Amino acid sequence: MVCQDAGVGQDVSPAIIILDFDGVIVESNGAKDEAFETLFSDFPEYLAPLRAYHLSLNAVDRFSKFRHMTGHILGLPPDEAERVCRDWSVRFQELTRKTVLHCPWVPGAQEFLEFFYGTRPLYLASATPQAELDWLVENRGLSKYFRGVYGAPIRKAEVLLSILTTQGIPAVQALFIGDSPEDWEAARNAKVPFIGRKSRTHFPGAEFPVFSDLVEILNYLRGEAAS
Repeated sequence: MVCQDAGVGQDVSPAIIILDFDGVIVESNGAKDEAFETLFSDFPEYLAPLRAYHLSLNAVDRFSKFRHMTGHILGLPPDEAERVCRDWSVRFQELTRKTVLHCPWVPGAQEFLEFFYGTRPLYLASATPQAELDWLVENRGLSKYFRGVYGAPIRKAEVLLSILTTQGIPAVQALFIGDSPEDWEAARNAKVPFIGRKSRTHFPGAEFPVFSDLVEILNYLRGEAAS
């Protein structure tokens, strides 16, 4: 199993695989976008800049987004901004928890996890808050697959570096699979090879492999010709 030219200019046979959650394991980006839109409706006159800011940052945790939105876009006083952030955080989880729990798998995700389970350490790195991510992983029956599950507030580049240290391997022996330019940036900062999954974002001019789903990525890593 060889991953060719996966973003750092070298051939790698990954000893460990790290995956994003939303848009890589489950098709949950749409549900979360709808939840953001519901929150933004509290301030209809700011809908366009709030939406633009949200969509420009695909792998930033929601709390960081809320703090920027309330303070810099809405221009709320600190006490009011904090109140809105707390309110949005509670409502966002209420709006998305059941939806994400039952949303479809990314095509091939289950087969991918089964194929590598027991043969490679698998890790999850997500911008979803840690407690919520743990709950989703447990309740979707995914716990057995992952050696470690990492969510916000830890940033993904820090997660990758921590996993490398824990495993005691060089970066080139790992692989990160993500669906956003921010995921690629985290991989590049950690010098970890990267494969992109096309979801709601694209990777124009990518110098690393990009595929439509986990079916194609699994075939690629198995050395098969992806359709």
